[in-house]
Amino acid sequence: MSEGLVVTESDEGTKEKLKQTIKKDKKEIAESFEQAMENWWEKVWETARNLCIEYGAIDTWTLWNSIRIEDVLGAVGGTYMGGPAYEVMAGPEVQAEITKMIVAGGGGFINPKTGKECNYAESVHEGTGKNIEQGPRPFLSDAINQNMAELDAIIAKFLKEIEGE
Repeated sequence: MSEGLVVTESDEGTKEKLKQTIKKDKKEIAESFEQAMENWWEKVWETARNLCIEYGAIDTWTLWNSIRIEDVLGAVGGTYMGGPAYEVMAGPEVQAEITKMIVAGGGGFINPKTGKECNYAESVHEGTGKNIEQGPRPFLSDAINQNMAELDAIIAKFLKEIEGE
């Protein structure tokens, strides 16, 4: 008794049709995963903006306006373009690229009170510098953490689809 799937051609083109169907299914799975991830990042973005308000970091709304999702360009966590950035990484068992990150500050967003670029996102997020009295207001990392269960479910579904369960 052999294990696995063996495809033999019994008539004209069935093997090729099956291969094309499998390729199509893999493409559909990848597109479905990509769309689910886009939707997830949208929720993280909305959560981060809501937390920015909840944590009282809206004096001029510049920081709130600077919260955005960007394509990963080699930055992994830490500071990116003058503000904190958090990227979600897939583990080694996940054969999928997660190529987005959430960012705040920098990016040409100007504070109307100072006329300077919004370079205080990290200070607000971590509760340092002029924001030490308020303490940390981690609107980005909290937004990711509040949506992690959904991310876990997306990845689990993706893995099951790939494994054909």
